[in-house]
Amino acid sequence: MSMRNIWIQSENGRLKHHGRRSGDWFFSGPITGFDPVSGDMPSDPESQVRNCFHHLNQLLDAAGLSAESVGHLMVWQKDRAFRDPLNVQWANMFPMADDRPARHVVIRDWPGDSVIVIEATAIANCQRRTIVAMPGAALGGGSDRGFIPLAAVMGEVMFTGAIAGWNVQTGKEAEDPAAQTNFAFTNVQALLEIGGFDREHLVQAYCWQSQPVFAALAQANLAERFAPPARPAGRTVMLPLPMNLATQVETIALRASERRSYGAAPGGFANMVAADGVLFGSFQARDPGALFAEMKKGLTEAGFGLGDVDHLYVWKLSSDQDEAIEQAWADCFPDERQRPVRHDVLLQSDGPATVSLDLIARRNDR
Repeated sequence: MSMRNIWIQSENGRLKHHGRRSGDWFFSGPITGFDPVSGDMPSDPESQVRNCFHHLNQLLDAAGLSAESVGHLMVWQKDRAFRDPLNVQWANMFPMADDRPARHVVIRDWPGDSVIVIEATAIANCQRRTIVAMPGAALGGGSDRGFIPLAAVMGEVMFTGAIAGWNVQTGKEAEDPAAQTNFAFTNVQALLEIGGFDREHLVQAYCWQSQPVFAALAQANLAERFAPPARPAGRTVMLPLPMNLATQVETIALRASERRSYGAAPGGFANMVAADGVLFGSFQARDPGALFAEMKKGLTEAGFGLGDVDHLYVWKLSSDQDEAIEQAWADCFPDERQRPVRHDVLLQSDGPATVSLDLIARRNDR
C-alpha cells in the first residue's frame, strides 16, 4: 500500500498545510485561511473561507485527487455568522446538490485571528458519491446553495454529517433531551440501512453533546443498539450546540469482510475497531506521555505500527499540556517527513482524563 505525506505552503514559505495519502484514503490536517502568497491571515471572513477551499484543492491535486473524491468535510468556525461565506465556497467546490460530501460545522472559540478551519477526508477510485437522504430529516435548510447531505457513500465507506434528534414524522427536533438522543441514534440506524450498511459496519462515532449530564443518554443508546462486538470506536464531546440541540451523532461506517473490536472505552465505545486493515481507535490518559504510550500499546495489540497511523485528533483540556504533547509526539514520530496529520482541539470536560486522542490507521502491507 502506498503512503505519502503532502505539504503545500504560501509562496514565501511562511505557512504550510499538511495532507496524507494512504492507499485510497486521504486525510488533510487542519486547513486555515492564510493568504496563499503572503501567508498573512486576512481580516475578513470571506477571504479566509475562500483561501481555505483554495488550499484544500491544492492538497487534493497534489495527492492526485479532486473535489469528487471528498467524502467528509469537517468545519470549525468561531461564529455561525460565517455560514453564508462557507456555503458560497461549498457550492463552488461541490456544485451538484445531489453529489456532495457529508459535512459537519462545529462552532467554538479559539485564540488568534483565524475564524475558520476545515478538514477533509477523501476516498480515491470511487466512481461517484452517493448521497443518503431520509424523509423528514435535512441539513442546511434544503436550499441549492446550502444543501448538505445527511450522509455520503464512497464505495464501501459511508460518512454521516451531524445527525440530530429529529422526529422524522414531524420534521422537528424532539424537545426532551432523552427523546432527542433516542431519535438521533434511531436516525443513524435508519441512514445505515438506507445506505446499504448494517450495524456491525459502524466503526467510528462521535456523540456531540451540549451538557455533560446528557452523556449517560448516549451511553445507554450505544449499549442498547450496538452491543459488542458491533460497538464503534469514538467518544462523547461536550460543545455548545446550535438551537436547543442536546445531542448530535456523527459516524463512519465501513463494509468489511473482517472486523474486530478491542476493549472498552469510556462512554460505551469500543477502544479500537479494525476493519479490513483500517483501524479506528480512541485513547485517554492522565498525561500526554501516558496517552501516547497507550496508543502504541493499542496499535501493537491490533497488529499495527506507528508508521501506519494516518490521522490524529488530540483532545486537550489546557494549553499547559502543549509542551508535553509535543515531546510525546516527537518521541513517537521523530521523522517529520513521515508524521501523520494531526489536529489539537482545546475542550472542556468533566471526565477524569486530562488528555485523549483518536486515530485512524491503515496497515502498510495492505
